[in-house]
Amino acid sequence: MAVEKLNPMRVGIAIGVLWGVCTFLAAVYGIYTNQTDFIGVFDDFYMGYEASWMGSFIGLVWGFIDGFLCGFFAVIIYNCLEKQEWLKQWD
Repeated sequence: MAVEKLNPMRVGIAIGVLWGVCTFLAAVYGIYTNQTDFIGVFDDFYMGYEASWMGSFIGLVWGFIDGFLCGFFAVIIYNCLEKQEWLKQWD
């Protein structure tokens, strides 16, 4: 069974946008509900991320970068493993 190679750039952009929007919405949720436990965990990783409008846009950018890199490299690894003959025994 032939499997098409995935495009790392497209998958990276898609996952980056998804994760960026999720981090943005989490900060907006924290602004309106004053529940910042989730944001407190991620502000250790995303510099400037906090429950404010500026922090939500910073989280959007950091989330996009993080999601893009994870998606991009995951597809590169997938495409490399897809070429391996010894893995095709489980098809």
